[in-house]
Amino acid sequence: QLMGVVPGMVYMLKAYPDGSRDFVYVSEGSRTLWELEPSQIVESEHIIRYHIHPDDYQSVLNADREAYEKNKKFESYFRIITPSGKTKWLYGASNRVKQYPNESIWAGIFIDFTYTKEKEIESLLNLKRYKSLFEENPLPVFQYDHQGVILDVNKKFIEKVNVKDPAIIVGRNLFDLVGNHPIAEAYRNSIDTGYGFYEGPYVSHFSKALFHIRVNAKTVEEGKVFQAILEDISEEQFLSNILSELTERTSRYSGQEFFDKLTAYLSEKLQMSGCFIAEVDEKTE
Repeated sequence: QLMGVVPGMVYMLKAYPDGSRDFVYVSEGSRTLWELEPSQIVESEHIIRYHIHPDDYQSVLNADREAYEKNKKFESYFRIITPSGKTKWLYGASNRVKQYPNESIWAGIFIDFTYTKEKEIESLLNLKRYKSLFEENPLPVFQYDHQGVILDVNKKFIEKVNVKDPAIIVGRNLFDLVGNHPIAEAYRNSIDTGYGFYEGPYVSHFSKALFHIRVNAKTVEEGKVFQAILEDISEEQFLSNILSELTERTSRYSGQEFFDKLTAYLSEKLQMSGCFIAEVDEKTE
């Protein structure tokens, strides 16, 4: 009765030096798991071997032989094909029963873990697809952790900063690379709030080239991995965006307050420590 409620198939077998096995007990779980009657398995162990997936057959045999020869636990993950044609993933494990010192008697269990394995395969496929999208993205992309340590860079990013070996970048701290530049705030915001944005000029730490870029940085694995996508914008587009935002920000102000907001905004966007606006008298030398 106890064996009837144990998930999977419980068994006991006798092992021989030539590799053959005789099942002396098989639980009723064989019907659900293998689609085989317990009596069929007891009559011939070959019916079990027959239904092991051809691609996994040798690995199961090797694990079984090693367990017998070294008197150690048998353990194997493998596929079977049932009589109805279903493919299942099984986990098998057994240990030698010590109370029979003169015979090689083993007690074990087979458990169906198809659902878990399928989800694992699905996750791996999704990871591969994501990795492919990351690598083939036409825009420079890099990933970093909550401390700012760069975890990965795609091919376009390597090309952009003119570095041949990604190992030069991976493992570095991005906050050390950007220093006090305002772009650091975008990366910090992505870590603190889940999203950060920057648009403006930036001089590459590696190539020393000046770029006008738009950065969208966000979390991709909550609290663990963050990703920044860099997009080139022209200087003309950058200035056009400044003027559009300038109009929006200052339209509701007038007089001195207007000029205060105007100069503060231009100082921020053009990264100047100070900014002033004056009327020039062309007649004055």
